[in-house]
Amino acid sequence: MIRTLFLLSLLLLVSCKEFAIKTSTALESFKCPQEENCLSSLNSGKSQILHFKMMGEDEIQNILNLSKLVKSLPDTRIEKLDKNYLYITKGKVHIEFMASQKERKIHIRSQVSKTGLFGEDKGKGIIVEIRFKFYQNDY
Repeated sequence: MIRTLFLLSLLLLVSCKEFAIKTSTALESFKCPQEENCLSSLNSGKSQILHFKMMGEDEIQNILNLSKLVKSLPDTRIEKLDKNYLYITKGKVHIEFMASQKERKIHIRSQVSKTGLFGEDKGKGIIVEIRFKFYQNDY
């Protein structure tokens, strides 16, 4: 019994994956470095998530609206806010938003910082919630 619990604990510990998003300064570096537990609007395939359409007049207005919106979500923290960039955390989920005036898009990258054997990407659910509120002007 003790041996079984030890082996199960060891299996869970070994299967945990640690990721660390590094803040991006350019859109070119916005792709996921690894596809596990990471989503990006610049990726293709299963690690792709749809970008947001810019609703406001410019990059600054869109990022400010997003920052107001995420402040209203429970357990959400703004890590970095810049004129066209927003980096938030919600639990173990890290999400970055980068507005591009030229494309009229807000690109997204999400990554779960640590997940276990039965972990799932919670980033997608949070992004869907933020997207809905953003398009409803629910700041």
